[in-house]
Amino acid sequence: MFGTKNSLRVAALAVVFAFTTLGSSTPALAQDGGGSGIRLEFQGRLDVFNTFGISGNTFSLGGGGVGFGLSMVPLVTIGPRLLDGALFVGIGAGYTEFSNTACSDADDGGCADQSTVTTTSLWSISPVVSYEFLSTELAGLYAIAWFNLGQQGGTSVVTEGANTPTATIETDPGFWWGVDIGIGIRAKISPAFSIGTEWGWGIASVNDAGDNTEDSSTVHGIWGTITLSASLGL
Repeated sequence: MFGTKNSLRVAALAVVFAFTTLGSSTPALAQDGGGSGIRLEFQGRLDVFNTFGISGNTFSLGGGGVGFGLSMVPLVTIGPRLLDGALFVGIGAGYTEFSNTACSDADDGGCADQSTVTTTSLWSISPVVSYEFLSTELAGLYAIAWFNLGQQGGTSVVTEGANTPTATIETDPGFWWGVDIGIGIRAKISPAFSIGTEWGWGIASVNDAGDNTEDSSTVHGIWGTITLSASLGL
């Protein structure tokens, strides 16, 4: 889970960093806004802390049994920065994966007798808005909120072992939504580049994939990010 998810996030931050490097060496990108005073901003977020994976505060998979945490943070975001840079309105996208291995051979701590591997994934599209209510040339303090709409991918449950025939159970995808609010602070390295951190609270609900009823799982928790942003004047 962590390998794929973190690789995607590092790649997203690398793209923003590369764009920033280009902007700092190109006068048209580094200038303080274009003729319209509007800047187009690209943001990348690394989910460094969240409590959604804590036992008892997780979604259930395929009718229950196994719970999983998730990232509710948009991986990448793009949108205009308006009102002299105070207001940002954009659209973001996020992705997270989960994999869990449960072993029935508890005596030797291994999975020789039987193991059950449960995997799933979630993606989301997130309208994002933030407003910088305290600003200087070097830093800014802002409020931020976003609304997540997405889908839980189909859940795969594979059971196998030395004396057990391999069995695979596939369940249908499920819809999920979430709301997040937080506060952030950013250091303005240049007109085209800033780095900061955001901390907040969110709530999410997903229908019970693999179950024909309308049951759903709802979780809430605290999250924290490292955020990189790069912009160009329009």
